[in-house]
Amino acid sequence: MRTLTLLSLLIFITMQGISQNNSAFYAHREAHFLYYPNTSCESTDLKKVGQFLETALHCELEANITRGTEASTVYHFRQLKNQAPVYHGFANVIFNHNTSQFLVIYDVFQDVPEQLLDKGFSWYFNNEWIPVSIQTKYNEETQNVEEQIFDTQHHLINATDIALYAFPKDSTVRVKVFNTDPLTTAHKTYTAPYIDYNDSDVAVLNAERIWKQVTATFNLDTFWLRNRYLVPFKYNLNTSYDPVYRKDTSFDYTRHQHEFEDVMVFYHITTFHKYLTSIGFDTIGYLPTPYDAHGQKDDNSMFLPGWGLIYGTGGIDDAEDAEVIVHEYSHSLREYASPNTANGLERQAIEEGMMDYMATTYKFSIDSFGWKKFAFWDGNNPSVGWVGRNMASPKIYPQALTGNIYDNSELWSSALLRIYFKLGKTITDRLTLQTFYYLTNNLTMPQTAYLFIRADSALYGGVHTETIWRTFAETHILPWYTGVNTSKPIFTSSPLILNAMKFATGQGSLEILLSSHPQGTYQVFNNLNQCILSGNFEGGNITLAPGILGASGIYYLSIVAKDGYQSTSKIVVE
Repeated sequence: MRTLTLLSLLIFITMQGISQNNSAFYAHREAHFLYYPNTSCESTDLKKVGQFLETALHCELEANITRGTEASTVYHFRQLKNQAPVYHGFANVIFNHNTSQFLVIYDVFQDVPEQLLDKGFSWYFNNEWIPVSIQTKYNEETQNVEEQIFDTQHHLINATDIALYAFPKDSTVRVKVFNTDPLTTAHKTYTAPYIDYNDSDVAVLNAERIWKQVTATFNLDTFWLRNRYLVPFKYNLNTSYDPVYRKDTSFDYTRHQHEFEDVMVFYHITTFHKYLTSIGFDTIGYLPTPYDAHGQKDDNSMFLPGWGLIYGTGGIDDAEDAEVIVHEYSHSLREYASPNTANGLERQAIEEGMMDYMATTYKFSIDSFGWKKFAFWDGNNPSVGWVGRNMASPKIYPQALTGNIYDNSELWSSALLRIYFKLGKTITDRLTLQTFYYLTNNLTMPQTAYLFIRADSALYGGVHTETIWRTFAETHILPWYTGVNTSKPIFTSSPLILNAMKFATGQGSLEILLSSHPQGTYQVFNNLNQCILSGNFEGGNITLAPGILGASGIYYLSIVAKDGYQSTSKIVVE
């Protein structure tokens, strides 16, 4: 719901935990874009694409997974060195079926030593590459599922909490639910008597329950809350309950009864996924998805890949609010479409913003009262700092960015809602879901806006490009243009940046290659938007000497080529 973590059996995780000295390097790395005409690659065969990428990016790659929709095919590759995986090194290739270009999104390391290990991973630690092994374990002390990294002496050197925080014959049953929450349908704010009262049966709250129908499983003489979308499971033996079932077809419970939250999760996710089917995304997601409506006592919920949906019972029970329910389920959809790709500070804010958007538009389809606040019912627990999120934020990029991904997420979710009001629910929802397949680690908001426009090109031939561009420009996520010429490609390749790791630690020069843009100017800005360095470049090459930027921090390299090309890239100095 509010905490974003990620369970991953692979290698793409932002560094936190025991090792902090190199965490900024991983957290602040940025993905890069390269565009090529389809004729650049001999074919779209996976092997041929891999060979092309290895030559273009000067590194060893291994095909990982393939995802696709009716509009696009996405190949995921991970970086290797001497056949051993390089932690956080990746390259994804997006082929839109109706365009003449393909897009490469990548973040690879150019300076991994030749000899580390016959197996295991190469990991950057204390300003050098070391061989490590990686395990995923449950930590009983912290009660977190962690990715744990060990050196060759089996010493634990890093631990990261990695959860994403938010059959037989079918038969129709009747369920009594909030649609979507008691405040929304009552058109009330969180004031007495419309407050939680410690989960008790308040008459005005129970009165907001209504009858709905949903498809469940009938086995022998019993109806179970499971179907092709969902299956119950017990995540925490201390808080979880046995699966809900009945001998009759009426699942009628009050909010004080624990069965009520199971019914809420089951009804709203089933209804939501049926809507996804209606707009062409039936196969997205891990079907069926396990769910536990009482998986933890905290006032927080999460999606754990490999486990399922886990809703918290602290404060107001999270599963009493359909927005929270759909938010967490949307994490599972994105994780299916682009596994293990929610790393990087801006990327995590985008993740939360997208899920808030999906939840809010689901609510909008039922009742728009209170839409400007995500989690209109559940987000009323100020004692733990949880008061919902602003879905109509006036924040401006990048000035409004902070170190808090949840504050930053309001910028992205609000931008999507502005597009929603211009293009409508179906179009904007489909574009968001298509973009799920394009996401990678370390994306910025401008880069993700480009991918959103690419989704429009794939699904609608780019007819909404100008509207989308102008809307993102309203909050400076994309630059202003007096006009967007949709007859020409608006996408340009990112510069190829080499030796970023040694430059970050003062051990080597930073090389920026712009082979298609030989001449121009560049400027480097600090976080106060002050220009601290500028110059001209020739031959498509910029070199920054180690230490030239001075103090540690995050800087932005702005490039303007004489042919009109512009780009902005993030630079980290430790």
